[in-house]
Amino acid sequence: MGGAAGHMRHPHDAAKVRSGSDLINMFYDIEDLLAQGLTVPNVKIDGINVSFKYVNGQFAVDRGSLKEIDVSGVTLDRISERFPEGHGMRPAITNLLTIMNTALPDIKGEIQALGLIDNPHYFLNTEYVEGTTNAVGYEEDFIAIHGVNAFYEKHSRGNKYRPGDARPVNPDTNKLTKDPSYEVNFSQNAMSTLIDKLNQVGPSMGFKFYGPIPTSGIPNINIDFTSSLTTLIDFNVTEYLNIVPELNKYKGKSLEQCLLAISFKPGNYPNYPLLIMNDGKKRNPYHKETYLNILKRNIPLEDIAPPETIEDFVKGAIFMHSTRLMGNAVLSFLTSEIGDMVGDDGGHEGVVIRNPGIDPNPIKITGDFIETGMFGAIAQVMAQNENTITMEEKDLLHLIESLIAGIF
Repeated sequence: MGGAAGHMRHPHDAAKVRSGSDLINMFYDIEDLLAQGLTVPNVKIDGINVSFKYVNGQFAVDRGSLKEIDVSGVTLDRISERFPEGHGMRPAITNLLTIMNTALPDIKGEIQALGLIDNPHYFLNTEYVEGTTNAVGYEEDFIAIHGVNAFYEKHSRGNKYRPGDARPVNPDTNKLTKDPSYEVNFSQNAMSTLIDKLNQVGPSMGFKFYGPIPTSGIPNINIDFTSSLTTLIDFNVTEYLNIVPELNKYKGKSLEQCLLAISFKPGNYPNYPLLIMNDGKKRNPYHKETYLNILKRNIPLEDIAPPETIEDFVKGAIFMHSTRLMGNAVLSFLTSEIGDMVGDDGGHEGVVIRNPGIDPNPIKITGDFIETGMFGAIAQVMAQNENTITMEEKDLLHLIESLIAGIF
């Protein structure tokens, strides 16, 4: 999920996770909540974010930028202004807005109840799926409305301004949050009725509509983190074991031993500091490519980062691996009306947990999708066309590549 909704947090991004022990406890907390039926995860859809709002009597897409056209809204008659011919977003936005505007006379009450008419900075956080839109292949084309978000206000140079709610201060950084928006509470009844009415229009245009898709536990299957926590952690390292002796705390140890050895200084987590690497670039410790290089591709640590930052990258890789393996244990327990979260067909991207006992923000559990999502259709197409796109699109490409690589 990206665009207007912003980056959704992994378990290791949660506010209460300040150590490896905290991360273990978070997954056990999730297990307890599921066992007691105190939280119902929703399916996380792997599609194109085409979130939209209501403006001047019609629907309009808003990508969350400070461009006038986004703030005002990309209506059907302005799609070509925002996205040039051949841009991959054009058919998705055209289909979505056509369906929504066709249904508008019948759904005006639901849109009012969800707050979109009285709050122009509110939008429906939506995922568009047509075939294998990204890395997951679905059996039908559909549009999933996850919920209602509200933009934060934003100022920028050149007097650019996006209206919205006041930005809160992030207690970890003592700075204003950088999130573009946040989820707001909404009427579940209004959402349910909205989906029912949209399914009276959408299928004739080739798309089914879903609201938040709940999951449930698979009978006779329990969540078991034992195999995850006993997994041995190893990496390719020689002289760094003498130069950076702290690496001995992790090499050849179980995942649980590694996590219990990891803690962070106050204020240093869950921020994503940019640290120097041997190629001269700066990356955060939770970069997916770096994680794979350290724990899956057997790249020597001496080739990855200098002694002063290598332990941070190893810690980040261990956290990513923990999130992946323990996430798989959770996902293998869950199913939904559109299939199991893990299955012979590859399953789904993951689930979203919304529970204040876990975190004030939604938390995503994606398991193996941490890796497989890097090789989806969107990423591959953009890579193939990098030399033929405009400078503006290249900027967008680099942002998307960063998101795919796990920089945020």
